[in-house]
Amino acid sequence: AVTVGIGSTLIIIHDVRTYKSDMVAAAEVLSDVTGYSIIGELSFGDAAAARDTLSKLHALPSISNVYVYDTRGRLFVTFDQRPEDRITPPVDVRPLHYFASGYLHVVRPIIYQEKQYGTIYMRTSTKQMENKVRDRLLLMLSLLPGLIGVSLVLAYFLQRIISRPILHLAAVAKTVSEKGDYAVRV
Repeated sequence: AVTVGIGSTLIIIHDVRTYKSDMVAAAEVLSDVTGYSIIGELSFGDAAAARDTLSKLHALPSISNVYVYDTRGRLFVTFDQRPEDRITPPVDVRPLHYFASGYLHVVRPIIYQEKQYGTIYMRTSTKQMENKVRDRLLLMLSLLPGLIGVSLVLAYFLQRIISRPILHLAAVAKTVSEKGDYAVRV
């Protein structure tokens, strides 16, 4: 029972790590693609066109905020999925990613042909990942009693198969030692 519980826990921990790394990879790709799509706007300083390009992100409700900075680190354009999603744009825009307060924060340079045009900050909700983890946890918890039951039944029958010959051998050894009858067969 303990082994099944430990095994289930290890599976869930592995799944959470996998979900997180997959989410980071997807967010980094989306940040890069979004950044590439506004290189022209950054090059010509056309914030209105960049805002229009970023408005297409409304189709992805998990993207809460996108802030684009020019090469001098000045805020160039912002995107907020909903007005209530607005946050204070981060000042430190070094490349990184981290999870905090139900969101994945990703900061990536916007680079094309080895030239940096700016930096993009993207904040993505982790609700979808949290739902996957919750569903996996509920599945494991619902399977756990059945797995423990099956392991106990298997242990009971395997114990009988293994211990029956040993108990028979012990009984024969006892008979031989008590009666001195060496003709007894095992």
